[in-house]
Amino acid sequence: MIDDLRELPDRSALFADLCIVGGGAAGISIAKELINSGLTIYLVESGGFEFEDDTQALYRGCSIGHPMDLDVGRYRQLGGSTSRWTGRCAWLDPIDFASRPWIPASGWPIDLDALIPFYPRAERLCGFNRPWQPESHHGQVPGHIDAKLSSKELEQFVWRYAPQSRGMSLNWGVAYRQELRTSGDMRVLLHANAIAFAADETGRTLKSITVASLTGRHATVTARAFVLCCGGIENARLLLQSAETVPGGLGNAYGQVGRYLMQHPRGRTAEWTPTREQAAVLQAMFNIFPESDGIQHEFGLALSESAQCRHGLLNCSAILSFDEDTSRGWGSFKAAVASARQRKFTPAAAGFTRAALDPVSVLSNLSRRLGRSAPPLMRLQKAALLVDLEQVPNADSRVTLSDKRDVLGQRGAIVDWRLTELERRTAKCFTTFAAAAFRKAQLGELQPLPWLENASPITVDELSGTYHHIGTTRMSEDPRHGVVDAQCRVHGTHNVYVAGCSVFSTGGHANPTLSIVALAVRLADWLRSTLKQAPADLVCADNSSRRADDALQG
Repeated sequence: MIDDLRELPDRSALFADLCIVGGGAAGISIAKELINSGLTIYLVESGGFEFEDDTQALYRGCSIGHPMDLDVGRYRQLGGSTSRWTGRCAWLDPIDFASRPWIPASGWPIDLDALIPFYPRAERLCGFNRPWQPESHHGQVPGHIDAKLSSKELEQFVWRYAPQSRGMSLNWGVAYRQELRTSGDMRVLLHANAIAFAADETGRTLKSITVASLTGRHATVTARAFVLCCGGIENARLLLQSAETVPGGLGNAYGQVGRYLMQHPRGRTAEWTPTREQAAVLQAMFNIFPESDGIQHEFGLALSESAQCRHGLLNCSAILSFDEDTSRGWGSFKAAVASARQRKFTPAAAGFTRAALDPVSVLSNLSRRLGRSAPPLMRLQKAALLVDLEQVPNADSRVTLSDKRDVLGQRGAIVDWRLTELERRTAKCFTTFAAAAFRKAQLGELQPLPWLENASPITVDELSGTYHHIGTTRMSEDPRHGVVDAQCRVHGTHNVYVAGCSVFSTGGHANPTLSIVALAVRLADWLRSTLKQAPADLVCADNSSRRADDALQG
């Protein structure tokens, strides 16, 4: 069933075994995995089915560190960021989980083996309609990257894109809406923003949360367990905000909530002008290649584990970015089509004439747009190395609360995102390794960009964020060094959990969605087992007992 808080009686009392806060990839994955589990579940979501400006405005806050937008790249609607994501997926690497002496605060309390059983289920949830080939999980698909580029420092890496429809990858809010609507043990509550937490007298067991709509309706959701699935900034904000109604706040006994904010800083590190022959080879090697069933593979390079250990570096990967020559070929063809749509016929005719000077470029790109496997072939003005970096877990890179409150009375987030010199040094070393490999393969002379050698702070034009807000409720064995334990349960609580990449202890270089979903599936299995074994009665506000499933139906 799907309800809207704006249409319920004010001050409704709602009951369930499990309350999931946030209807993005993590929240919907947990809910979907628990359909027909015998557990009654509430999924509360801040937004509705579509994007809404006033709801999105609740993300607004203050950035005081390396510049980043707090209300861009995340979406308050059913489906969350999957309503806009690219579908780019990859596994984490084994080294990402390891404690590395050259990276302070590195190391998870679990290893990759703990996630491997859940990755196939996560792949299906992300929309992949066939199993990944085992040899490709760590970038070992043969036949695309020239063997001459391989070295001790660099290895091929492969990303997969979930099948697309009308240019968009799977939107959880659309794809799984009907299952959520028709499940007898599931209730979705839209336009419901968590604004208050009520715990027992010990502060260790959360009893209920209060949710509110922007129209002024309120409800209380009482449950046996709660999962926060609201993204790296909002998960931290909610836990910090809980201190207003729960003495000491949830999970923050040692001041760890909101710390260790990381992203995957992305930026160009080198540029060069390849010859036409080199450009053709580069585009045939480093590109996004579609398959007949809609899955796409993107080929790039990543630092080898041995290089990271030998040189004391972070994990890092790169793809090639191609700047088109718009004077002819595909670039001119696209400009001509745009002019024709605007009824600017003279520029359109000139553009089509220039495009005819390079028909191979036009035909190869049209073929790719139609789903053929041929790579695009463009005339290039420039090629560039575009890196994605892991970050050092830095306790001073963090989310705190401001004194300014939003329309629901909640304190806004202050985000102080910080980079370190190890990010710059990793980018510099990666570029040095790549330059040597491309030179050896006679694919051009890479020209490193000046910022790699600068002593001045890195600017947003050099490295920018990717909306992957990692680490603010990080996983740790010891509550003095993190917020959740190996089962994603908040330290110091009995029944509060967190899902999403905010629990990542370190971020690796891979896009996080697939691993977010794998962790969510793992947590769903844990909750099914735990809640099935625990007593089924809930304590209501008047201290009377009531069966959660009866309450949900009533």
